[in-house]
Amino acid sequence: MLNTPKISDIQTYLDDLRTDTRTLRTLEVASKAEYNASIDESTHLAFIQIGDYHYFVARTLFSLDLDHYSFFAAQQCVENYLKAYLRFKRQIPPNTHKLPDLLAKCREAAADSDSFLSSDHCETIALRYNPFNELARYPIQKTRPQGGIFGVFKPYDIYILDYFVFRMKEIMPLPTDNWNILEPEGHQYLQFCAVNHPEILERFQQDNINFEKR
Repeated sequence: MLNTPKISDIQTYLDDLRTDTRTLRTLEVASKAEYNASIDESTHLAFIQIGDYHYFVARTLFSLDLDHYSFFAAQQCVENYLKAYLRFKRQIPPNTHKLPDLLAKCREAAADSDSFLSSDHCETIALRYNPFNELARYPIQKTRPQGGIFGVFKPYDIYILDYFVFRMKEIMPLPTDNWNILEPEGHQYLQFCAVNHPEILERFQQDNINFEKR
């Protein structure tokens, strides 16, 4: 538990932070050519890693009834997994957040054995989370659920994300020496959480088909 600070303590930290170039970093903006080159050099593993981070956030927040941001994180999880598949197939993901468009690209690239991507279930999952890229982030949105409102069916609206991750990991298994959110070594961005807040990891794993012994 954090101790409540004094205002002067916060001000002192801000004074120190202003001159600490290790912590207060300036914004770096890649050119379009640099960005495209980085995408071209990336692997599907990088997208899975970020997708799993969003998966953890989505599932944890959903369990706390923070549905708006949970659904944004779920949308980001699906987006990164679909882009991971395109990199898995040596293709460049389009620069879009629209899940049906990404799924269509994945279907064009899919092998016959990757039948989940061509299924109605996968399309339904993409459609379910597609409207939530902006709703939790801005008061005014260009894209949002129709009318700006949506219903939540608990717990199945997060179980379908579990299922999506489960099926996508069947298609794109991780190397044994890679960080894996489903294994004891965990996810590299969650190391401190695992040590300091093991109850949060337990909440993430609770009733999760990805942690069932099969």
